[in-house]
Amino acid sequence: EKMKIHHLAAFVISFSTPFALAVDPSTLPWDNLTALIDDDSDNFHFASRDAWMEQCVPIFEREGFPTWFSTPPQDFLLNGSNYELIDQPNGLCADFLACAWTFCKFQPNVEDIVEDIDEDKWNLPYAVVHPLSVSHITASIAFAREHGIGMSVKTSGHSGVGASTDKDSLMLNMRRYPKYSGTSFLQCSDLSLNQTEPTHKGATTEELRNWACTVAKSRGINAVLRVGGGEIWDEVYRNMNMVNKNLPKPLYHIVGGGAGTVGAAGGYMGNTGLAGTTGMRLFGYAADQVVQMEMVLPSGDHVRFSPTEWVDDDQLAWPRTTKVTGWCNSNPVEDETKWLWEFCPQGAVNFEDLWHSVRGGGNGFGVVTSIEYQLPNYPGPLVLAKTSLNLAKEAPFPSALQDVVQKTWANFLIDSQWNPSAVGMTEEESNLCGGPNGGLSFPNLFGTDGVAFCHGNGGQIYSDTWARSVATSRDIFLAAGATDAQIDIIAQYVIPAPLGEFQDYAELVLANGDTPGVPPGRIEDQARPGVFLIQDRDLLMVPIKFLVENRDVSVPWLTSLGKTAPGSNYMMGGNIATHHDGTTATGAHYRETAFLYTYASLNADLISTILQYHTGGEGEPSGDFPPMAEFNHINGEIFGPLKTNWTKPCPSFFEVPSREEREELCTPLMEYIFGTKGLKRLEQIKADIDPDHLFNSYGSIGYRKEKDGLLSEPSSTSFSFPPHSPYLGLAIAMLCGMIV
Repeated sequence: EKMKIHHLAAFVISFSTPFALAVDPSTLPWDNLTALIDDDSDNFHFASRDAWMEQCVPIFEREGFPTWFSTPPQDFLLNGSNYELIDQPNGLCADFLACAWTFCKFQPNVEDIVEDIDEDKWNLPYAVVHPLSVSHITASIAFAREHGIGMSVKTSGHSGVGASTDKDSLMLNMRRYPKYSGTSFLQCSDLSLNQTEPTHKGATTEELRNWACTVAKSRGINAVLRVGGGEIWDEVYRNMNMVNKNLPKPLYHIVGGGAGTVGAAGGYMGNTGLAGTTGMRLFGYAADQVVQMEMVLPSGDHVRFSPTEWVDDDQLAWPRTTKVTGWCNSNPVEDETKWLWEFCPQGAVNFEDLWHSVRGGGNGFGVVTSIEYQLPNYPGPLVLAKTSLNLAKEAPFPSALQDVVQKTWANFLIDSQWNPSAVGMTEEESNLCGGPNGGLSFPNLFGTDGVAFCHGNGGQIYSDTWARSVATSRDIFLAAGATDAQIDIIAQYVIPAPLGEFQDYAELVLANGDTPGVPPGRIEDQARPGVFLIQDRDLLMVPIKFLVENRDVSVPWLTSLGKTAPGSNYMMGGNIATHHDGTTATGAHYRETAFLYTYASLNADLISTILQYHTGGEGEPSGDFPPMAEFNHINGEIFGPLKTNWTKPCPSFFEVPSREEREELCTPLMEYIFGTKGLKRLEQIKADIDPDHLFNSYGSIGYRKEKDGLLSEPSSTSFSFPPHSPYLGLAIAMLCGMIV
């Protein structure tokens, strides 16, 4: 009899499900949900304001709610970390206090607002579930669908737009979900791999993981690591450090985020996953490292999906994916050894579209329960390269000489990172170094230092190459009034840091010792939590071709940046252009970008130059808006350029405080990131996979601000009910009505 029920449960049932969010969550039968998920682990609670005030606010209040308006200005906490916030039992705390409000909206009088929050601005969920198993997730989704309440998903709350929360939603806080990275290392060279994907019914998770190895090996990579949906990079990095320590010598590497408390399998990767500290110029973005995904979809189906066919592509270092296959878990019980994976019903899900959207297309397509990351070959120990000489203190440099040196430095940066043959470097040598927040970027040689993260002998290569460039420019420096002593000082501007070599990023960070607010032995979260993310800035990709081919514009611009330092940048380029499977939602502008530049409104004229390059020089809108911006570091006040003139940046928060007015004037955030064509495709995928917008939060595809009434017309939606489901009886009854 059990076999018959199990067989019936595997059927896919189609029926109309009008889904509305205009419900009063206080009237819902929450006991029905807690009966299914609460196993004395305190994994369900209501998201009261009192809990938020008691557990989240004091961490910011003890430092006086610091902001850039403080005296002295202080953007982030000095003694608090996100470790404190994510460990609070209510699950509500976010990296930015303002994300308790819609759009993480900047509030100038924080002390007053936390005492009396405007109901219209409140943006926290109504209830929180801490899933301990996939069955808790499927039960929560079934409850939300039945009762018309929206859902949000959170790991650590790093989103600067509040994408991990939504007002009166049912939040899934994934931090207590099973963690796999400490036990899931899989060395593919040890396996006898099938050449075709598992086709029999009842495939095991181990067999599907073996197929993930097949995908990795097609790219010349010999290991994978499974990362749970609630893990943070601190946990993954420390586990990978032990993997290499337990081998005869370090063999493998993982590409990930710079902050220890950033989620390793959620919004970070979904938003592409920049990795300046862990070698993205060598290996590509974090999203490019994914070889298999495991999710619970808005339908409630628990699926795994992965490339199963690919072809060689002369434009890519890896094969281009041509087919993606999905397997559905017909027995999603708590005991994972009993999971049974079968081919999902044909046509139920377009897995090529899903594979595209979840790697670079952000949140809102379901709940990530685990990811199989490929582990590239170990690139050598990590060494910091520093631009560590404040030349103004070493010797008096006349202003004319400063200008010449700064111009030489700007040309060196362009060539060493994006045109390496011009300075006698190979591309692989160039790619050994990179970094966020500057790297070997635009420090003012006469007052500002910079740091790059280099693998192997990359730091020494950059140092030697700069010294050669200085020697080549010796006559130019002499003509500008330099002495031999000054030229020698200039030649030593780039040096490997004296800290020595480290096995990996985890070892480097932990070598700094304990820091305030961070538990001993954990990787620091930088930047630290703040009251709000800086509003007066934007995120724009600067194309490589613009820098290399327009030196008359780019060199003076970078020289000016070096002197005034009005923005910061995130170095890209290198193998990012080729190390991917050709199917991510990450746009071509990511692949062709030299660096991400965060700028303030005072740079409007300079930024217009870049906007002109992106749009072909035309200010008046014509055709589709091109993708321009970056996703990982957005904040709630960012908009694209003016709708009426694509070469003019949107007025800043301080120029036009009214959000409604800027919404009217400026290109929407998602179109700014993905462009018109890219956004349309993602919106269609969202409509197909989540037609009723069950997952709806700002900063995700298809966000709908208005929640009154139906979010969509009643739609025929596919559901598969697992054997443990409280709705199995309904499923069987419906089936019996169709069985003769």
